[in-house]
Amino acid sequence: MSGGQPSAVSGVASFLARHDLIRGGAGVFGLKSSAAALGFVNGVILARILSLEAFGILAQVVAAAMTLATILTLGTPSLLTREVAAHRAHESWSLMKGIVYWSYRNVLLVCFVTLILCLVLLLAYAPTSWRIPGTLGILMAVFMAVNLLRAGVLRGLNQVIIADIPETLVQPLTVLGLIGLTLHLASRDGVVW
Repeated sequence: MSGGQPSAVSGVASFLARHDLIRGGAGVFGLKSSAAALGFVNGVILARILSLEAFGILAQVVAAAMTLATILTLGTPSLLTREVAAHRAHESWSLMKGIVYWSYRNVLLVCFVTLILCLVLLLAYAPTSWRIPGTLGILMAVFMAVNLLRAGVLRGLNQVIIADIPETLVQPLTVLGLIGLTLHLASRDGVVW
């Protein structure tokens, strides 16, 4: 009789784990799908509003910022996901806190040095039309790098959907809101697009 109980318990646990996996997978799929739709809408609106040159500059700055953000993290989001999950499993809260502080400290230091270096190079060598978008792109890369760290910690805490919300929903909705605000203010002031 005792031999049948562990298999029944493990069967129930397996069933519940599969449903958590299905529910989590559906949540991530919905989040990524809505992000793709919002990204498409933002791209179409920006392509219609901006000139060819301005849209090209925007595309290059965003691509460079995303690449720079990945480099600035020094691979720590993956490390954080693995280490936070391991420390959570062993309930080593002080070690978890230490790895998170260490990661943020190192990445913020690299971001600060890179920010200063890029700003100097941008102001010294970039064409005038690139200075403002380039500066904003560098600042965007720093925020993206910190967001990647935050997402790594949350993934390690098994909060995958919450980890993806800022980059998949908040960021595109913010861009869409800023576009709408800009269009509203421009139409109010009589600016013709």
